[in-house]
Amino acid sequence: MHERIAMVGWGLVLCVVSAGCSSTVKSQGTSNDAATSSSSGGGTASGGSTASGGSAGDGGSTASGGSAGDGGAAATTTSATSTDGASGGSGGAGGSVDGGGAAGPGSGGTAATTDAGGSGGVAGSAAGGAGGAGGSNPDPTCADIVCDNLGTCVEGASGPSCSCQPGYTGDVCQTDIDDCASEPCMNDGDCVDRTNGYECECPRGYSGDRCELAVTDCSDAPCLNGAACEDVDDTYECECTPGFTGDNCGSNIDECDGVECENGGACVDQIADFECECHPGYTGTYCETDIDDCASDPCENGGSCEDEVNAFECDCVDDWGGETCTVKLFESVGMLAGHTRSFARAVSGSGLVVAAVSSDSDFYNSRAFRWLDGVLTELMANDYTYPRGINYAGNHIAGEFRDGDQVRPIDWYFGASSYGSNSLLTVLNETGPAYAMFPNTNGSILAGNCPTQNNEYPRACVWLNADDEYNGVRLTPPESYEESYITGMSEDGSVMVGYTYEPHTGFRWTQADGWVTLPLPALHDEGSARAITDDGMQIFGLSESDLVRWVDDEPTTIAPSVSFSLAAVSADGSVLVGQSQSEAAIWDAAHGVRSLSSVLASLGVNLSGWVLTSANDVSADGKVIVGDGTHAGTSNGWIARLP
Repeated sequence: MHERIAMVGWGLVLCVVSAGCSSTVKSQGTSNDAATSSSSGGGTASGGSTASGGSAGDGGSTASGGSAGDGGAAATTTSATSTDGASGGSGGAGGSVDGGGAAGPGSGGTAATTDAGGSGGVAGSAAGGAGGAGGSNPDPTCADIVCDNLGTCVEGASGPSCSCQPGYTGDVCQTDIDDCASEPCMNDGDCVDRTNGYECECPRGYSGDRCELAVTDCSDAPCLNGAACEDVDDTYECECTPGFTGDNCGSNIDECDGVECENGGACVDQIADFECECHPGYTGTYCETDIDDCASDPCENGGSCEDEVNAFECDCVDDWGGETCTVKLFESVGMLAGHTRSFARAVSGSGLVVAAVSSDSDFYNSRAFRWLDGVLTELMANDYTYPRGINYAGNHIAGEFRDGDQVRPIDWYFGASSYGSNSLLTVLNETGPAYAMFPNTNGSILAGNCPTQNNEYPRACVWLNADDEYNGVRLTPPESYEESYITGMSEDGSVMVGYTYEPHTGFRWTQADGWVTLPLPALHDEGSARAITDDGMQIFGLSESDLVRWVDDEPTTIAPSVSFSLAAVSADGSVLVGQSQSEAAIWDAAHGVRSLSSVLASLGVNLSGWVLTSANDVSADGKVIVGDGTHAGTSNGWIARLP
């Protein structure tokens, strides 16, 4: 607790008034001088002013000499000097001493004497510590000030002061500012002063922070959905926007009420409108119009268009097929100039490139060529070249050619512009004819056949490394089988399949497992593996008269007792092609074995003059088939495309 003080200059005065008092204060305390106090009118004499500096220390603090009773005569002045500057108080005159204050002598001071008529004060003891010799009055600090209403005392260059909270003012923040002084409330509103603010109490009919808003029945915006509000007497009216109704315009009008959309369309209510959601193929406000899907003339190559509901159908002519008559369902591969016959041996997995051969009456004048978009490109200018297989992209064609008196295997490679390069495949201890049939995806591995060392029988061969001059490896069966033939290879070249002759058995070969003889179905004595899917997981072949599939080397009969010579399979095993009863044939699980001629005829293909004798290969998707046949009695390779 601090005693509140009044600040006069920089001196301090403490005065208790009974019947009036006067005091002489030294604004700056004197050092080593006695301070003299006088009293009049019966008042108590001050015990002496503080020596310089004002704080009690060595030398003694001021002591009151005692208060005089009422009606006392003026006391005589008696000085009590102290060697350190504090003077003793004088007794009051004419009255009894109230509380006889003790004189507080400093070091060496004397007690105050009692004047006539009054009783002297009892000698006081020194108060506080010894005053400093010759000290001066102290400056006030924030320790001497208490600010009201949460104000904060701040020390400044000119002394301490109170920093007030908003809404208060005064030396010690004792005064609440009147925020209503500016009369902010309008329309006779009553202002209530708040701390750092005000509140207006509005009369009936007005609202707002300052009672500035006139209250009407539309003030609460009762009208919905964009409706306009009009104040009418003691109520309001809403003018609704289109599509809404009700007292406050809160109800959406159902514009679908009574609307019937045609052709199965459904009505959808909207704001002041409706829409019929039509089934595909219809349009119009009420779905009454069938869209003409033939309007864009989608059928090409002379095909006629028939509109259907959300569809069209093209009636194609001249062996064109497909949805818009852009697929040539059947065509000849043609033949090189000067030749009279041709054969289509293989088709790329993409179905775009055909490996074919044509010749004149002398078979040894056969020339291999590539067919692409009706353009024929001869692969090599030798007397005899013959293609046997092609990879997925169509840029590697494997086969054979005559090198002097020797028939040798070869890989024709189609580079950036043309078939200008080839690789001659070597066979260890070569003494007879050899040929390659199946290049893998990048041409680094090929499979085919090469002779045994005594040139008596063909033997399945594999060329594994394109960087090592394709040195061939004869596949050695586990038993003394004399003849063996490669008939298929997975797309990456990791798995080969084939069969042996005398006895007839199928086999699978990999670098890891070597030769694995495939088991036959129960009660069967012979069989052969003829084709493999691109991933190498399914092997297809024949076991006596049954069509068989091997998965994990386990046989399953998928078509019993069929006359079907299997040549190739689609990438996923869903389509098989070959020959049945001397005709090109196709098999799938839904239809079994069918002649390809009958399938094409059902698609509207005109095969007049054609006999399709064998299907030799099929594209990865099972849609493009190539094979051999005759046209007007002349051998002719062909390409068939299924939609």
